[in-house]
This record gives sequence, structure tokens and C-alpha cells, in this order.
Amino acid sequence: MTQIMTAGAEPVEAGASERRIALARPLLGFPASRTFALASLGDAYAPFQRFRSLDEPGLEFIVVAPGALFPDYVFTIDDDDVELLGLRGQEDVEVLVLVTVLKGADPTVNLMGPLVLNRRAETASQVVLQDGRYAAAVPVNAPTARWQP
Repeated sequence: MTQIMTAGAEPVEAGASERRIALARPLLGFPASRTFALASLGDAYAPFQRFRSLDEPGLEFIVVAPGALFPDYVFTIDDDDVELLGLRGQEDVEVLVLVTVLKGADPTVNLMGPLVLNRRAETASQVVLQDGRYAAAVPVNAPTARWQP
């Protein structure tokens, strides 16, 4: 088991260019999308970024480094996921979470299913946390990552 520390973690700066990310395992519900482009949304929207499928035109997500919102967000991934992503150490790890924006509601983030990226290899996988500490729809303005409805 490897503990992932996200407090204070900032996304890797890519400037105006996009980073190409290959998924080692597809996102839940999107089996045909295996390659994504990760790009800044610009300074006005920092720390939020765009995660755009290169396999399915029109499929894109807003993502954010959870440490920018919740300094208390810390989790452990199992050895199989560490091996799948080829993680050698904490310096390889970047964590992003999917943002959901519904009309008339505050945006939420999925802290139960973070994307774990290997910065060195530019690969990623969605990891579904099984310990029940985090929810799949936490308001971005919640006071803590362990927010429960």
C-alpha cells in the first residue's frame, strides 16, 4: 500500500500546451477513451484544468488538484495500482479529481474516484477508494474533504 499525500500539491505547469495522458485503465463509464489531453483553462480559472478525450470528440471533463481545495485529502492506493502506473515514489504522483457542474447547484468533486497520474510516464488511472472516508460528490466549498451529506 502506498499513501498519497495531496496537501499543497499543485498541478504541473504546462503553459499553453496540452499534456498527453494515456490511461492505463479507462475511466468508469467511458471504456473507449484511453488517451486524453490535459490543459490549463487559463489564469482566470486556475486551479481548474480541462481533461479532453482524444479518442471521443466532445468528451471532456473539468479536473482539479484536490490539494488546492482540501489540504486534508490523503489516501492510500494498493500495490496493484502502484505497479499498474509504474510509480517509483511520491515525486511521480499527481492527483486530479473530476468536477461536476450542474445548473443551479454548487460544483462538486469526486473524491472517491481520483485520477492518479504518473508525471514521469504521463499515464493515469482512476482509483476507486474503498475505505468510505470520501464521497463522490463533495461541494468544492466544503470545509473538509471528509464532508458527508
